[in-house]
Amino acid sequence: MESIGTVVTVDSSPLHLSIVAIGFHIFRTIEVNRLLGELLKHPDTYADFEFLAFWQTQYNNMNAVNLFFAWIKVRGSGRCQASSLRALPLDSLELTLPSL
Repeated sequence: MESIGTVVTVDSSPLHLSIVAIGFHIFRTIEVNRLLGELLKHPDTYADFEFLAFWQTQYNNMNAVNLFFAWIKVRGSGRCQASSLRALPLDSLELTLPSL
């Protein structure tokens, strides 16, 4: 029964992270508008973007993890037989980039 829970987690992780990403994108847009509005009212004050930079880094990390889970799901969809990721051979996890 433990492997079934793992499959559900791997299968639903991209969906859950995408929902969180949508919510965070809305939050970030509102905060940027609020902070820039305050800065435009007071152009002689120091513009501290540390708060926005920290959350942008967290957002980027979350999207990287989401992309990884989605890639594993697409890449291993034909190979996994309702088991965990252990059924996916490590040599099949190579990244192939198109030539420029």
